[in-house]
Amino acid sequence: MMTTSTPAGDRLQSITIPETSVDRTEILATAIDMARMGRGFTALDALDWIVAMVGEEDPTSAYHDANVERLLRLAACIWSLRHGLLLSHPPDSGPSDDLDTGC
Repeated sequence: MMTTSTPAGDRLQSITIPETSVDRTEILATAIDMARMGRGFTALDALDWIVAMVGEEDPTSAYHDANVERLLRLAACIWSLRHGLLLSHPPDSGPSDDLDTGC
């Protein structure tokens, strides 16, 4: 774990960032903590960052298309949440019995 301090008004708040080995629980817990501290992006800022990340992708990389597709799916999820379109299935696949956002 890596700890960093971020400015929050007049005081610094400490955020613990999981190291490179991906632990889903730690990453989600960190994201939730950041949201509770008000350190998350607005939906529009998040979309702007995704646009920037797509622009930073190397078009010659073998992973370019897959990375860009994942980023676009993430952008679509944020846009859908922002606009209240909580779809857990493709629009043409019929009704859904669950409340999962599909993101």
